Amino acid sequence: MPREYREGTVFVRYILRFLVAVALSALVSAAGAYAEADPLILDLETLQARSEVGVFQAEPVANARVGEVSAELLVAVVVPDVVEAGEDISVYLCDGVGFAQWISGELDAAGEARLGERIGAQVHVRVEDTGDVFGVAQVPGGGPQPFWATAETGDAGLYRAEEEFGGVTHVGGWIVLPDGRQKGDFCCGCIVICFPHCCIFR
Repeated sequence: MPREYREGTVFVRYILRFLVAVALSALVSAAGAYAEADPLILDLETLQARSEVGVFQAEPVANARVGEVSAELLVAVVVPDVVEAGEDISVYLCDGVGFAQWISGELDAAGEARLGERIGAQVHVRVEDTGDVFGVAQVPGGGPQPFWATAETGDAGLYRAEEEFGGVTHVGGWIVLPDGRQKGDFCCGCIVICFPHCCIFR
């Protein structure tokens, strides 16, 4: 092998390693900046939320049940008017600091549904006779955690906004608990988890 060819190959390898290192450094820096960013707060009077990409105008989602999976993670479940096999049910999970996921599926004859994809959260829900929802959620890197989600009262509930910024559809979601605590985030309209915001599973 000619010396010039070997030297050229080594040079290309060094360049590729340098570019990979720069890209990884940029991702780490972006992750740190995002982690330090203010949470996406929904103004419950105007139903607006300001983000780095623009202003979201939210609307309340009917038939939502809200609750806590943990102190960090909130859940909202949108139940159908009639609980029977084949009816649609949706779940929104959000921690307000980088994880947000929408998952949809269908109820079975027992009023239960197992929702989730190979990437992201897994959720098992059961709609009780009272209309409340019992479930178990498991997010990436964590174990199964049970939760109760109850009917909204006052400002409590699920709020959703869909806006287009820069030609890209963004979906915002906020869960508000009866005690006033809330967590919200927005997602780009893609089908896999992306950075820095988790995305929508449709």
